[in-house]
Amino acid sequence: MNYFSLFIASPESSLLYSGFYDPVLVGLSVAVAIFASYASLLLTQSISSATSSATRHFWTAIGGLCLGGGIWAMHFVGMLAFSLPCTTSYNATVTFLSTIPGVLASTLAIRIISHPTLSPKRLVFGGLLTGIGIGAMHYAGMAAMRLDGMIRYNPWLFLLSIGVAVAMATLALWLKFWMFALPGRWRRWATPVSALVLGLAVSGMHYTAMAAAYFVQVGEPGNTVTPGLSTVFLASIVLVITSLLVVITLVASYVSRTHLAALGRAYKLITLCVLGWCAVAWLSADYYHQRRSSQYFEAEKQLAQQQAQRTASNINEYLQLLRGIARVGATGGVAQQVLGAFALQRLDRTLTDAQRQQRWTANPQLSTVNQYLFQTAAELQTDQIYLLDALGNCIAASNAGKANSFVGFNYADRDYFVQARAGQLGHQYAVERTSKVAGLYFSGPVSAQGRFIGTVVVKIGIEKLGYFTDPVNAFVSDANGVIVLAPDKAFEFRSLPSASVVQLPAQQRLTTYGRDAFEPLNIRPWGDARLAGVVTLGANLEPVVLASTLVPEDALTVHAMRPLNELARFQLERNWLFFLLAAAGSLLMVAAWAVINYLRATQLADAELRIAATAFELQQGMTITDAEGVILRVNQAFTEITGYRAEEAVGQTPKLLRSGRHDAAFYKAMWDTLTRVGVWQGEIWNRRKNGEVFPEWLTLSSVKSAAGKVTHFVAIFSDITARKTAESQIE
Repeated sequence: MNYFSLFIASPESSLLYSGFYDPVLVGLSVAVAIFASYASLLLTQSISSATSSATRHFWTAIGGLCLGGGIWAMHFVGMLAFSLPCTTSYNATVTFLSTIPGVLASTLAIRIISHPTLSPKRLVFGGLLTGIGIGAMHYAGMAAMRLDGMIRYNPWLFLLSIGVAVAMATLALWLKFWMFALPGRWRRWATPVSALVLGLAVSGMHYTAMAAAYFVQVGEPGNTVTPGLSTVFLASIVLVITSLLVVITLVASYVSRTHLAALGRAYKLITLCVLGWCAVAWLSADYYHQRRSSQYFEAEKQLAQQQAQRTASNINEYLQLLRGIARVGATGGVAQQVLGAFALQRLDRTLTDAQRQQRWTANPQLSTVNQYLFQTAAELQTDQIYLLDALGNCIAASNAGKANSFVGFNYADRDYFVQARAGQLGHQYAVERTSKVAGLYFSGPVSAQGRFIGTVVVKIGIEKLGYFTDPVNAFVSDANGVIVLAPDKAFEFRSLPSASVVQLPAQQRLTTYGRDAFEPLNIRPWGDARLAGVVTLGANLEPVVLASTLVPEDALTVHAMRPLNELARFQLERNWLFFLLAAAGSLLMVAAWAVINYLRATQLADAELRIAATAFELQQGMTITDAEGVILRVNQAFTEITGYRAEEAVGQTPKLLRSGRHDAAFYKAMWDTLTRVGVWQGEIWNRRKNGEVFPEWLTLSSVKSAAGKVTHFVAIFSDITARKTAESQIE
């Protein structure tokens, strides 16, 4: 197996994911790379003009960090622009380590560009290492990606992506030096054009590498992946940090230019513009968040309503079945025969519940009925079936002989018995007084010759309805507004707002629910008042939407809860979107402002240089020396007057021209005046290169720094031989 076989996917053994790009995010990723390249390349001018090695190293590190951050940001925004039909995330550690090759390669590129000369060897070496560094960063970042499958690469496109990075990086380095050597206005375009090419080198490498990648599905879709940073969260962080880094780099680059006076004068205006843009960014992000939240809320609300209606319908069908059991049992021969025979017996009504339970359970006839009811309840999957006589006494039950047996107890106060005694099919929610277990009761009246002789009662535990409510996270309340079933047991036996249970007599509350007091369920509006209907329940702070549907005939209400966990994520996305927009917009404003000020300052400096050059080449001789008096520059008039060419004078001192006619006291007085006043002018005799002594009118001026220290001397002189001759003739 050769090396590239590791990169080739096997279509026979797996399926390939098909992704697509968001064009807006693609454009944003390219823009990030170009702007970061521009900021870092602009910094190279500060590096080349730095006087100390420590300053050069500092600016080189800043430039490398800025360019490396831009490359890194371009990669992850480009990944965000690419959507796959599977779950994706990133490993934080590998993601962080992937920045190292990009930063190192960028630092190398900045160091090469800031060098005053560029040999072919240095150009090739720099372009090669820069391109490889960009490629290493990209493929290291791809290794941090986690998805439902694996990533394989086409070997030829893999090599092409590295080649694109190397070629474009080399071209960017060469263009920077070539255009900077051009005369006039073309020189100004060296940095923008190089930044454009370098940004395209990064982008071209990324998208060529993405074309080389195969995203292979392994196993069934929907497999869980290793938890990591979400793409949106990570890309937002990278973009914000990169934007701030680019802004800082741009500002630092322009602030370091002493001639950019407009920077200090215009900071108030740009600050107001940035603050205004931040306000617009917040309103835009909030509007986007509100639209997404509203759409999400309405969709979840509709889904909750559908779930409530479907659950209520299923519960109603189930309860209709139980009601039918009670109806059929009441009209059956067994209930009529047993209750009719039992009603004809003379029984002592003074017995206690326990005594009646013991006597009736031992009755052979009722014992047979108890067994029949037990078998029937098991076959029909109900909890209990029992018979009440005309006075409400339980004479037979499916749980007879057990600890919680109903036999012997009187249930005449129950609503379902009262309804049956009135000739109706009865139903009620209540807590059973012996077992203390809440349930639903359905009753059917039993009559003989038109006379009420008892009732058949069917009971199911309320928890049986959890089969319908638990899958949809719903809770159930009864006609009195009491929650009788909930997935969160802390909700049960709490009252809903405006519940009628508080209006019931205390004894009735005790009879029905086994308790007298009911703590209200705290239903509060969620934080965002614009989303009416979003609430929090009890101690739970997560937002939910409630939808309620009444179960016909049974006075039960199903409340379906849909958790709205995405609202918190939408809020986080709004905040990150605001930071992204604010940082990106501020970046563009500061960059544009800095470029405008730079161009203005450059034009002003060019004009001043043209004026200075014109003045320097006037008919008067001019000499510029340093603070020690060493000649740095002379003009053409100096050569014409003295006979010394520029290369002969530069590096010498003005003693080169001394005629010997003036003594030391003359020169001492001249320099004392120049030092004290800053200017000296007068007549002096000097000697030309051919030895001829001539008179000249000399003006000396000292040039001082901002700290008041003399840095240069400027001498302007003219040959006054003709004037002296005329004066002699007149005399």
